[in-house]
Amino acid sequence: MNHSFWKLWLKTEHGRACIGRFLLAGIMLLGGSCSRSASSTTAASEPIPDVYVKGSALVSGTDIDVVNKDTFDWQNVELDLNAGITPGPYRCHVDSIKGYSDLMVPASKFTNSSGESFDITRTKPQKFTVHCTTPEGKGSCEGEWD
Repeated sequence: MNHSFWKLWLKTEHGRACIGRFLLAGIMLLGGSCSRSASSTTAASEPIPDVYVKGSALVSGTDIDVVNKDTFDWQNVELDLNAGITPGPYRCHVDSIKGYSDLMVPASKFTNSSGESFDITRTKPQKFTVHCTTPEGKGSCEGEWD
Protein backbone atom coordinates (compact mmCIF):
# COMPACT_ATOMS: atom_id res chain seq x y z
CA MET A 1 0.00 0.00 0.00
CA ASN A 2 1.15 3.54 -0.74
CA HIS A 3 2.97 5.35 2.12
CA SER A 4 1.11 8.59 1.40
CA PHE A 5 -2.20 6.82 2.18
CA TRP A 6 -0.96 5.96 5.69
CA LYS A 7 0.38 9.47 6.25
CA LEU A 8 -2.99 10.96 5.30
CA TRP A 9 -4.92 8.39 7.34
CA LEU A 10 -2.83 9.12 10.46
CA LYS A 11 -3.69 12.83 10.10
CA THR A 12 -7.41 12.07 10.40
CA GLU A 13 -9.15 11.96 13.77
CA HIS A 14 -10.28 8.39 13.06
CA GLY A 15 -6.73 7.28 12.25
CA ARG A 16 -5.30 8.81 15.44
CA ALA A 17 -8.11 7.28 17.51
CA CYS A 18 -7.44 3.81 16.06
CA ILE A 19 -3.71 4.09 16.73
CA GLY A 20 -4.41 5.40 20.24
CA ARG A 21 -6.73 2.51 21.05
CA PHE A 22 -4.20 0.02 19.67
CA LEU A 23 -1.40 1.50 21.79
CA LEU A 24 -3.62 1.64 24.89
CA ALA A 25 -4.60 -2.01 24.43
CA GLY A 26 -0.92 -2.97 24.09
CA ILE A 27 0.02 -1.07 27.24
CA MET A 28 -2.84 -2.69 29.18
CA LEU A 29 -1.85 -6.16 27.96
CA LEU A 30 1.70 -5.55 29.15
CA GLY A 31 0.42 -4.47 32.58
CA GLY A 32 1.65 -0.91 32.23
CA SER A 33 0.04 2.32 33.28
CA CYS A 34 -1.35 4.98 30.99
CA SER A 35 -1.38 7.76 33.58
CA ARG A 36 0.48 10.99 32.85
CA SER A 37 2.20 11.11 36.21
CA ALA A 38 3.51 8.66 38.76
CA SER A 39 1.29 10.21 41.42
CA SER A 40 -1.97 9.58 39.56
CA THR A 41 -4.79 8.37 41.80
CA THR A 42 -7.31 7.33 39.17
CA ALA A 43 -9.61 4.75 40.72
CA ALA A 44 -9.43 1.28 39.19
CA SER A 45 -13.23 1.31 38.89
CA GLU A 46 -13.24 4.33 36.53
CA PRO A 47 -14.05 3.14 33.01
CA ILE A 48 -11.53 3.74 30.26
CA PRO A 49 -13.01 6.38 27.97
CA ASP A 50 -14.07 5.51 24.44
CA VAL A 51 -12.77 8.88 23.23
CA TYR A 52 -9.94 11.11 24.41
CA VAL A 53 -11.41 14.55 23.92
CA LYS A 54 -9.34 17.59 23.02
CA GLY A 55 -9.69 20.37 25.53
CA SER A 56 -7.88 22.78 27.77
CA ALA A 57 -8.53 24.93 30.80
CA LEU A 58 -7.14 28.35 31.60
CA VAL A 59 -7.29 30.31 34.84
CA SER A 60 -8.70 33.76 34.21
CA GLY A 61 -8.97 35.76 37.43
CA THR A 62 -11.42 33.81 39.59
CA ASP A 63 -12.80 31.83 36.64
CA ILE A 64 -11.78 28.64 34.88
CA ASP A 65 -12.08 28.95 31.09
CA VAL A 66 -12.86 25.45 29.76
CA VAL A 67 -12.12 25.08 26.04
CA ASN A 68 -13.63 22.36 23.83
CA LYS A 69 -11.22 21.93 20.90
CA ASP A 70 -13.28 19.16 19.30
CA THR A 71 -15.66 19.55 16.36
CA PHE A 72 -18.48 17.93 18.39
CA ASP A 73 -20.33 19.03 21.51
CA TRP A 74 -19.52 17.58 24.93
CA GLN A 75 -22.69 16.54 26.77
CA ASN A 76 -23.29 15.78 30.48
CA VAL A 77 -19.92 17.32 31.38
CA GLU A 78 -18.24 16.67 34.74
CA LEU A 79 -15.33 19.00 35.46
CA ASP A 80 -12.84 18.19 38.23
CA LEU A 81 -10.30 20.50 39.82
CA ASN A 82 -7.38 19.04 41.78
CA ALA A 83 -8.47 15.39 41.66
CA GLY A 84 -6.10 13.33 43.80
CA ILE A 85 -4.97 16.42 45.73
CA THR A 86 -6.31 16.98 49.24
CA PRO A 87 -8.99 18.28 49.86
CA GLY A 88 -10.08 17.67 46.25
CA PRO A 89 -11.53 16.82 43.98
CA TYR A 90 -13.71 19.84 43.47
CA ARG A 91 -16.44 19.09 40.94
CA CYS A 92 -18.79 21.03 38.74
CA HIS A 93 -21.43 19.72 36.33
CA VAL A 94 -22.48 21.51 33.14
CA ASP A 95 -25.02 20.24 30.64
CA SER A 96 -22.88 20.81 27.55
CA ILE A 97 -19.97 22.65 25.97
CA LYS A 98 -20.33 23.27 22.23
CA GLY A 99 -17.64 22.13 19.82
CA TYR A 100 -14.92 24.73 19.14
CA SER A 101 -16.10 26.94 21.99
CA ASP A 102 -15.27 27.75 25.56
CA LEU A 103 -17.18 28.16 28.79
CA MET A 104 -16.19 30.44 31.66
CA VAL A 105 -16.96 28.70 34.98
CA PRO A 106 -16.52 30.59 38.25
CA ALA A 107 -14.04 28.63 40.40
CA SER A 108 -16.51 28.93 43.29
CA LYS A 109 -18.95 26.66 41.35
CA PHE A 110 -16.55 23.74 41.96
CA THR A 111 -17.35 22.00 45.27
CA ASN A 112 -15.78 19.10 47.16
CA SER A 113 -17.61 16.20 48.83
CA SER A 114 -18.09 18.34 51.97
CA GLY A 115 -19.88 20.99 49.91
CA GLU A 116 -17.03 23.52 50.25
CA SER A 117 -16.50 25.78 47.25
CA PHE A 118 -13.10 26.03 45.61
CA ASP A 119 -11.42 29.25 46.80
CA ILE A 120 -9.00 30.26 44.08
CA THR A 121 -7.56 32.98 46.33
CA ARG A 122 -6.40 30.36 48.87
CA THR A 123 -5.88 27.20 46.80
CA LYS A 124 -3.92 26.92 43.57
CA PRO A 125 -5.57 24.98 40.74
CA GLN A 126 -3.11 22.20 39.87
CA LYS A 127 -4.98 19.55 37.89
CA PHE A 128 -8.03 19.64 35.63
CA THR A 129 -10.10 16.73 34.32
CA VAL A 130 -13.05 16.59 31.90
CA HIS A 131 -15.46 13.63 31.72
CA CYS A 132 -18.24 13.87 29.17
CA THR A 133 -20.50 12.11 26.71
CA THR A 134 -19.58 12.42 23.02
CA PRO A 135 -21.24 11.14 19.84
CA GLU A 136 -18.82 8.16 20.00
CA GLY A 137 -19.24 7.34 23.72
CA LYS A 138 -17.67 8.40 26.99
CA GLY A 139 -14.82 10.87 26.69
CA SER A 140 -12.22 12.43 28.94
CA CYS A 141 -9.05 14.47 29.08
CA GLU A 142 -6.84 15.86 31.80
CA GLY A 143 -4.11 18.39 32.23
CA GLU A 144 -2.02 20.07 34.87
CA TRP A 145 -0.91 23.61 35.61
CA ASP A 146 2.58 24.48 36.83
